[in-house]
Amino acid sequence: MTAVAGGREPMKVRDSGMLEEQMWAAFFDAPDILGKLGCDDRQADIVEFGCGYGTFTVAAARRTTGTVFALDIEPAMIEATRQKAESAGQRNVQTRLRCCAKRLAFCGRAAKWL
Repeated sequence: MTAVAGGREPMKVRDSGMLEEQMWAAFFDAPDILGKLGCDDRQADIVEFGCGYGTFTVAAARRTTGTVFALDIEPAMIEATRQKAESAGQRNVQTRLRCCAKRLAFCGRAAKWL
């Protein structure tokens, strides 16, 4: 679903619920998928749009020494991702409550998009 506020650009708004975390995680082999997507640069910064429960965030953080920027529009998903990364000992994850990367600086560095 798209919303337009005050004549500005459309932005994404939540239009469906997430599955329970265990069911969601059962659908994916995140490390395998990241490998197939070519996320193999051990020093790359990575940006994940719609991080959800952090299923791919933590897997991506394990593949790089760079920073993984995890974005979502739901505060609960940001908190779930933050907790998952912390529990996994991944200190290279930065969560952001955002709908997109517009006006979001990544310290002037190039990043891979996930």
